[in-house]
Order: sequence, then structure tokens, then C-alpha cells
Amino acid sequence: MSSFFSYLLSFFTLIWPAYSATCRPKALNLPYKSQRLVTNGEARGVLWQIGGPTTQNITLMPSASVYQSTEQQEKNAHKEFRWYNDTYLWTPGQGFCPDWTDEGPSCATYLGGLYDRSISQTERDTANMVAHTFDDTISNWTKDDITLQDNTILPQYEFALRTFASNTFVHKGELGLGRSSTFLKTLSDNKNISSKSYSFFWGNEVTSEPRDGSLTLGGYDQTLVAEGANLTAKFTDDVRCKEGIIVTLTSLGLQTNGGTTQDAWEGLPDLRVCVIAATSNIMTIPVEYWDPIQTIMGVERYPYRNGTAVTHYYNTTLIKPTS
Repeated sequence: MSSFFSYLLSFFTLIWPAYSATCRPKALNLPYKSQRLVTNGEARGVLWQIGGPTTQNITLMPSASVYQSTEQQEKNAHKEFRWYNDTYLWTPGQGFCPDWTDEGPSCATYLGGLYDRSISQTERDTANMVAHTFDDTISNWTKDDITLQDNTILPQYEFALRTFASNTFVHKGELGLGRSSTFLKTLSDNKNISSKSYSFFWGNEVTSEPRDGSLTLGGYDQTLVAEGANLTAKFTDDVRCKEGIIVTLTSLGLQTNGGTTQDAWEGLPDLRVCVIAATSNIMTIPVEYWDPIQTIMGVERYPYRNGTAVTHYYNTTLIKPTS
């Protein structure tokens, strides 16, 4: 669906303080695009260059989602959600990749790059495995020098090295932008940005003319806001949608090779869906919404696993190549 839609998600209402005529609000605009890694592969995300003297390129996925196990969901059913407020990276030997491996260049690229503490001479803190209050996620915490793509430097910034995947559908490192984001607080304290707000536009990497996305910290990119009606909405505290962004789909138009367009969901109820920025090119829908798509396309599902791929491939629908 992402070839038909582009989303600009502005997650906080911007409230600018009163500034003098000589003082202007500050914001940082970071590209969200394919970045070159040490593996010579490319991974799409926000680039962090970490450590020294040779920096390590790591791509991160902006994240404000919440992680709770089934037990936590039941225990905290009536409590405020825990949003990702810290930053989590992968390190060698920890992340699991397709084919159930945790090593090799392809695995490192799949994870958006691996941060290796042993080769950084600027890492100052011994990694400690503790659970931070914000996210209640046990990881190895450490500090190192961070350089953003606009050359903003965060000396001795604290981040976590993952020991397990809390969200199997987000395989890259996660840049925590939750309600109490330590990353946004650091930028604000350093006077790099004027407000702890942000907006995220993920672009389009699957169209005939790919378009880079952007992460704007401390504001939003006016060039991405179309003329006319726009929508500002609050997060939805729904345990089934960790990102907190729920929209309603009323129809799905499919165009055949002959040029005619059909509404695949005609007669079906409107569908409430969760918008997950990390998987912007993947659509997961109930089978009754898939069946008419399959009929219009004239394809047949592969018999293995009821026509679905494994988790590392987002359980994507598999069809027979001859159909």
C-alpha cells in the first residue's frame, strides 16, 4: 500500500515559546534513507556514527512503540503505557537474522549494523546489565561519542546493547522517541533543538522514483505539509497497537492490467489498522480481506505454512510463481 500513500507523522503538537526578533527556533533534520555500512551493504534508517578513531555506522529506526509481555499486559491493563524512551542497538552475537543465524555480513546489514564495543577507543563506561525505569527492558548499557548526519555531536551519550528482540518485526536498532525520550531531552539540554517535538516522514523506497524520508527533531518540515486539510490526533492507548497510531481503511482499489479499478473490499466492514512505521511497506490484514485481493489478482497461495513466510519475513503472503 505504501506505493499509494505517503505519510507525514507529526507526533506532538508544536508549542513555540516566545522568542525575541533575533532568536529563532532550532530544529534538526536528519535523512531517513539507505545508508552504507561497514559490510558494504546498505540499510535504510537514521544514521548514527559511533565511537572512534574509526566511527561505526549504525542505522536506527525511529520508535515510540511500547513493549509489554502478555503477563505485563494483563498486569498493567489499566496503567499508562511505557513508550520507548531510550535507544537500543544490536551488538555482535546478539541479534537473530533469517535462517536463524546471528553472524555474518548479511546478518549485520539486516540488523542495520552492529556496534562493537571492543574496537571503540572512546567508549568510557563498562557495560552494565540493568533495567531502566522508563522502558523496563533489560540490556547492557554503555556510553560513547555519537555523531549525527548533520554533524551534531553527542559526547558520551548513553545507549543500550540489546540482549534479545522485544519486537521481532523491528529488526534494526531503535531510536527511542517516547514521551520522555532521553535522546530528545539531550538535544534540548544541549540547545540543539527548541522543543522536544518531532515529525517523521519515511518516504518511498519501492516506487519507480524512490524518495528519501526524514526525521525532523524539534519541529516539522513545512515542505512536506500539503495545502488544505490536515489532521492532528492523539496517540491511541490500545494494547494491540504498540505504536499508538490507529487509522480506519474504508476501501482498497486495485487496478488491473486492463486499466479498470475495482474496490476489493466492497461490502466488507471498515477496517481499523495500526500504523507501524518500521514496516511501512507491509500490510497485514484478516484473511477475509485478503481473499478478494487474491481473486482479483488471479493468484494462488503457496501451500506451505498456509501461504505465509516466517517471522523474519513478516509472515508475508507467498503465492505460487506460476499463478
